[in-house]
Amino acid sequence: MDGYVKGVTDFETAIYNLLADVKLSTFCDSLNLNYINSQVLKFPPDIEDFINKLEPTTFKERGGDRGTTDIKEILSNVLGRVNNRNMAVLVSDFVFSPGKNKDATEYLEQQQVGIRIDIAQKLDSFDLALAVIQLGSQFHGIYYDRNNSGIPIDNKRPYYVWLIGSREQIEEVRNKRILEQLKGRNGYMNMALYKKSGNGAAAYAVQHAKWKEGTFNRDVSKGITGAEWNKETKRFGFSIATDLSGSWQDESYLRDTSNYQVHPAYYVIKDIRAIKHDDQLYNKGYTHLLELSTREAVPLQPNETVRVELLARMPQWVNEHTSSDDTRMANDPAQMEKTFGLKHLMEGVHGAFHPDPNGSLTSIAIPITKKK
Repeated sequence: MDGYVKGVTDFETAIYNLLADVKLSTFCDSLNLNYINSQVLKFPPDIEDFINKLEPTTFKERGGDRGTTDIKEILSNVLGRVNNRNMAVLVSDFVFSPGKNKDATEYLEQQQVGIRIDIAQKLDSFDLALAVIQLGSQFHGIYYDRNNSGIPIDNKRPYYVWLIGSREQIEEVRNKRILEQLKGRNGYMNMALYKKSGNGAAAYAVQHAKWKEGTFNRDVSKGITGAEWNKETKRFGFSIATDLSGSWQDESYLRDTSNYQVHPAYYVIKDIRAIKHDDQLYNKGYTHLLELSTREAVPLQPNETVRVELLARMPQWVNEHTSSDDTRMANDPAQMEKTFGLKHLMEGVHGAFHPDPNGSLTSIAIPITKKK
């Protein structure tokens, strides 16, 4: 982490503001600050002093083994400290560093399994929740690749803030919009959210006054009756307002149509958009507007149910920001935006919260009756 704290950086600005917002919030009664490598190294609970001493020399003076990074062990240590009164904020580049003469691929696989086991065991006894936030800051220093070779870098690199606590604690932070207020030149880039599954069906209402293709009865609050397709296009489509807040996902995840599955398969999602706060639909408790349509000229069935499932998938940004070989970091600008082993790390987390690879976060079932 030395490269993120040399001088005054976006990293320091963002962390300073995050810690200040947490400390000044109504839900925080005390704040404990620590450095973590092979040991948990306590620091006086003064945020300004903590930030001012975020320098490579201070890291070295604090001690501990800085030669390797056992993320599984760090997470295990933090999970053991989390309970109904204590939430953890873990900040790191989360780059796996196996050390010299170790097979990096084998190391990643072992770490992934260990992380999944540790989180799954915590879930058995605690209402655990996680928020993984990706940010970016200038990195000026030596980066150590999968072979433990040092690469001089002076470029923007990603790092991560993890909130680890109970669902109630993480919801409190989210409701205070502390994450959205992360300051720094770039704000936060991406986010993944995890909690225990079991959301059930999402509330919805069919919207007659919004986009549609074909016709159906005007006074529909649940389901559709009297449906007729558009005689010119031979298609049928409709809009629904729904509440996706229970899915606990970031807006970018909810707007990605690839995260949904629709049955029957000849229906597709044409568009998803958030409902604005000043819209009366928002005030009725709905968060998003979905437009669904038949993809081809398939005759409407006398009776059918269109089922929309929001799938429990790995966020696409994780795949886009994962590196499996960081040895070309200095000569490949695309590698600067990626984190070595990120997918293994997140698959460990994802597998613990969502052991069913075909599982869903929430679903909507819309019965449709054709006009007689």
